[in-house]
Amino acid sequence: FGDSNQEIICRSCVVLADFAGGETFESRSIRNIDFILRNGGMDAILVSMAKYPCSAKIQEKALLALWRFSRNSDAREYIAVNSIGKILSAMRMHFDALRVQELACSALLNLSAEPKISTLIAE
Repeated sequence: FGDSNQEIICRSCVVLADFAGGETFESRSIRNIDFILRNGGMDAILVSMAKYPCSAKIQEKALLALWRFSRNSDAREYIAVNSIGKILSAMRMHFDALRVQELACSALLNLSAEPKISTLIAE
């Protein structure tokens, strides 16, 4: 049961990341991100990160979603308040997982575009 549950979580994170915008960021991505935030999608991602901190695969897929969400300036504050600690924890826990490191750094880079948030990251 555990492995299939983790696979469902990974796929769910990827679906939310895709709704937040693929490799390109479009106006529909903004509407989708707003919808996902209002309906608990981001919270579900963060719960998954907290529940499975040892799973590099879940952390990677969750970070993919956070990176894509963090491209939206309206979502950055929500992400910063609720996930900077989880992003940094994933980086520490999976220091040898290249994709986790890459996505975590990309999300932090996007978040740091907001001066208030860059101070939070530095702390």
